[in-house]
Amino acid sequence: MSTHQRKCPCCGKIFWDFTSTTDGRAFNKAWKGLVCHDCASWLRFIKEKGPDREVIAGVCYDFLPPQTVLNPGDMLGGGHMKYILKKDNTIKKSNDIWKIGEVPLRFRELLPDTGWWITRRIYYRLKRGFFDCDNIGCYDRYHCLRYGVKKEYERGPYNVVPKTWQVGNEKCPSFCNILDIEHYDGFETLDV
Repeated sequence: MSTHQRKCPCCGKIFWDFTSTTDGRAFNKAWKGLVCHDCASWLRFIKEKGPDREVIAGVCYDFLPPQTVLNPGDMLGGGHMKYILKKDNTIKKSNDIWKIGEVPLRFRELLPDTGWWITRRIYYRLKRGFFDCDNIGCYDRYHCLRYGVKKEYERGPYNVVPKTWQVGNEKCPSFCNILDIEHYDGFETLDV
């Protein structure tokens, strides 16, 4: 086995190149001395992106189907039910979530965010159906995920929301508060 130092073309880090044969397909590029092991693992995640891989707020997760266990502490993936809203307006839940790690800045364009964490209440409200609300007189409309703000730009606002208004006081059964969505930045992407 021979070793020598190389500079990774992805991150610029100096790494030791061990030219030997080892089992596994994850680090083929690294074993060939093309990139460092860290970049090789992220390139593998990009190449083998499955339907269960989600990136939320710059962190990569394997979001596996929910499991039924008697003791949630026995689950290696956490055990507590978590819910996400994907950018394509689909929702998912799981209690078997594996955190892969924070996506390095150099790979953020190749692994962009795919969704947001949502609360259980929003999950079950969206499970009933994702529809566009046209209630132009609702005082909670600017805080509701379902309200189509772009339509209001065409016709103008119906009324003005009072400054003393408490969000959620309309008591609408379909109200999905965007403040309950962690790191929500989908004002332009979620035009339902």
